[in-house]
Amino acid sequence: MGRGSFGTPRGRPDASAMAAQPDGQPRKNSEVDIVCRQCATPQTTRPTWWQRLTNLGLRTAWRLRGRRVSRERSQRSRSAWAIGSAWRSDVPVEDFEKNTDPAQTHIVRTNQGKWETSSHCFQCALNTVHECHDFGEDIHTFPGIERKWLSASVSEKVHYPRVRYLVSYPPHTPQLPYHDHPGGEEYLVFSGSFCDTNFPDVKAPAFVRYPIGTHHAAMTEPSHERTDILCWWGLMQTTSSTESGRSVQLDPQTLTPSGVAPEAVAHRLVWSLSKDGIETRIERWDCDVELAWRRPHKEIFVLKGRVALDGDELGEGDWCSLPVGTETSQFRVLAPATVLVKELWPMDGWRTPRFRDVGHWASWKGGRVGGQGLVEKRPAVRRALTTRN
Repeated sequence: MGRGSFGTPRGRPDASAMAAQPDGQPRKNSEVDIVCRQCATPQTTRPTWWQRLTNLGLRTAWRLRGRRVSRERSQRSRSAWAIGSAWRSDVPVEDFEKNTDPAQTHIVRTNQGKWETSSHCFQCALNTVHECHDFGEDIHTFPGIERKWLSASVSEKVHYPRVRYLVSYPPHTPQLPYHDHPGGEEYLVFSGSFCDTNFPDVKAPAFVRYPIGTHHAAMTEPSHERTDILCWWGLMQTTSSTESGRSVQLDPQTLTPSGVAPEAVAHRLVWSLSKDGIETRIERWDCDVELAWRRPHKEIFVLKGRVALDGDELGEGDWCSLPVGTETSQFRVLAPATVLVKELWPMDGWRTPRFRDVGHWASWKGGRVGGQGLVEKRPAVRRALTTRN
């Protein structure tokens, strides 16, 4: 047996100390056995070279398997969500532009197009380079989602895309991932229901507007029928960060806001859907009326009736984007029409906004109310806008 400190046997108390200890009395806390530091250090066993080699092989095999599974999932996703060469590239692209040239008039007749199978993530559907937030969720591989595209502008140089599309969700679609709106989101529910974390009772027909800085998760209550939606994503201005999200119920017959008095403007009835009264609105046009609009960057979606734009007839479900320019666009109302109007500014110089008495201003990262995803109410902003219809 080895020797401990002061020549005592290792692990045994000193004999003189044992003799001095009275029988039957416990030892004091200060009286401890003294051992050397080397003996007090616990002995650790290092893995052998064979164990290290086995662990390295297992980790490598697991990584290779994960990569193979991810590659197979991506291939299945690309083959399942292919939506045609016009709206999808065979290889991932960083920039995607279609029907976005501000110098031209773009018309899409959705009634003549076909519903195409699509993933829920519109960037996956377009096959653009991005970080998908649907990955790992049930909605990522949920079948039966269909789209009709209107316009898309996706670029790695911009922190959020700008897209317009019609989307159709099948019955019992699972809850969509929670997300925020760096560029805002607006959608019109044509059929079914589209309840979310902020508005738990959104049933068709309805219009929902989420300004910049809001957030939500939709499909919190599964719909028992197919849900068709017109969606505008990323098309709001920075001024919308001063307003809260809102849900507006529409009349099933006319698709105009229910219980809201319109503003009469030269053969038109106007229902504002945005706080500034200009950016987003629903209008009702009288029959056999000609409207001359100076060409700002406006978008129009025909909800009801028929109109003619510079000789091109537009019916229900048709979308058009007017270019930025100085000439005017001539609309002729062929049948009483209800249209959804969207103005994109300040991309053009036809209107100069001036803000006065702004008291409180915030970016799209502004505060939220109790985690509900609705921008907090702020002091009203009085605007002086020089506009022309």
